[in-house]
Amino acid sequence: MPNISSEESTVIEDMFSWCPNDLSVIKKALLDVKNREGLYQEVVKHKGNLYSLKSDISEATGLNLKVSGELGRELWFVVKQNSDRERMLKNGIVYGIWIHEGSLCKYPEHEKLNGRQFPIKKGVKMGVFKRILPAQLIGCKCMIKPVLSF
Repeated sequence: MPNISSEESTVIEDMFSWCPNDLSVIKKALLDVKNREGLYQEVVKHKGNLYSLKSDISEATGLNLKVSGELGRELWFVVKQNSDRERMLKNGIVYGIWIHEGSLCKYPEHEKLNGRQFPIKKGVKMGVFKRILPAQLIGCKCMIKPVLSF
């Protein structure tokens, strides 16, 4: 079951530093979507239509439209990366290459992972016991380049 780590919490606080009163609602919405609960179905339903999504987020959470728009963008990125991984696995792609997105990724340690091949189901090994996937952390914009076996 995914949760929000301390480094993710710091990144979220930096991303939404201009609305400190809404941080608890924002973190709850992000955690719910990572767990495929709460606003998850709304995000999937809108399929990247952020204009409509921000209105639904605003109605559901009580956040203003500007905050809802920023939150909607982050929620969509989390959902999209998960669905992309599932689609790759369904199509028989088992390995991917980590693509670091430079200034878009908020985690400097991800730069070391650029170009590393990994199993899409498990992720890249970081440290002794931890595995991570691109865009698994909030604020990470890294991507997977599929490795096709011929």
